[in-house]
Amino acid sequence: MKLFHEMSPEVAGAWQKAYNPILLHYTGSMFGMGCDARDKAAIAKINDLKKRPQESGYIVLVTDFNKLLEYNAEMNSRLAGLIKQYSPGALTVVLPCSHTDLQHLLVNGKIALRIPEAPLLREFLSQMNLPLISTSINIAGENPQINYMNILTYFKSWFDLAILPEDELIAEGEPSTVITLENDKLICLRQGKLDFYELEEDFYHPLITFVCTGNICRSPLAEYYFRQQVEKYGLGWRSASAGFLENGITISENSRIVLKQNGIESSGHKSEKLNHEIIRRSRLVLTMTRNHKQSLINTGWKSDHVFTLAEYVGKSGDIEDPYQGPLEEYQATFQQIKYYIDLLINKLKSEQN
Repeated sequence: MKLFHEMSPEVAGAWQKAYNPILLHYTGSMFGMGCDARDKAAIAKINDLKKRPQESGYIVLVTDFNKLLEYNAEMNSRLAGLIKQYSPGALTVVLPCSHTDLQHLLVNGKIALRIPEAPLLREFLSQMNLPLISTSINIAGENPQINYMNILTYFKSWFDLAILPEDELIAEGEPSTVITLENDKLICLRQGKLDFYELEEDFYHPLITFVCTGNICRSPLAEYYFRQQVEKYGLGWRSASAGFLENGITISENSRIVLKQNGIESSGHKSEKLNHEIIRRSRLVLTMTRNHKQSLINTGWKSDHVFTLAEYVGKSGDIEDPYQGPLEEYQATFQQIKYYIDLLINKLKSEQN
């Protein structure tokens, strides 16, 4: 077994020289064994090694969401949104798939697909341009192997090559959560690393989080007005707001007054500091300025669901902070936010239809 800790031309060379190659890899929480999902002979080898029934389904790993579309995975817009929110990660989705290269993997017309969390594995998938079968390292019915040294001792002969992070010796051992959609209802096929209750909530009632600096002036205006409009039109979205400063600060008095003037009660609002959990649970993060957006991206948040509020509705420009300004300045800020939120509501209504 040839071991690699990073992608290089030697990886591709070793893969191409091997006969129906079997790969040892790390998904982000589990060690796995896999092969090119289009290689029926390699799949048969894995079945023989694991003493696994031939008709059992496999999880197929792809590098990104666009690959799901390329392999003709069928999903509605709500499920696509959930996949984007939780990918890359520990979410496996069982989907109808009509691509001719994968028909041998269908079980009841569907294939289990995932975009793995581990960057090195995604880089391998991208550079090799292949879908990868991924399954636990064990004899069928026995516990999966999570200790790299045990894998080397007892299972090394199973593999032609390995591509693993250098410091990954003990895996978490938590498998992905597996879901599917039946008659527009989200179904849990296996509870894993992701909590299915959260997935359900985010599927049926996705969250938009509005972001400004302190979460006491602009983002509460957006959060509470958006919530009012969602309830008015029965859209089912949830809303929250957050900022970059400390928790627990009361909403600015002028923002409270402006919302009250528009029939919205917000006196109980307290500022919330942005954290990983807020971002993880948000389908969209909409910031008041481009600097807010860039600050999030610079600290490692996924850029494909962070936008300025104006940008997301096809406009440009920032919403400036009225902090400590007169009431009239807050009213003008609210009108600007209201304009963008009304466009956002129309966009969500059109996507729902």
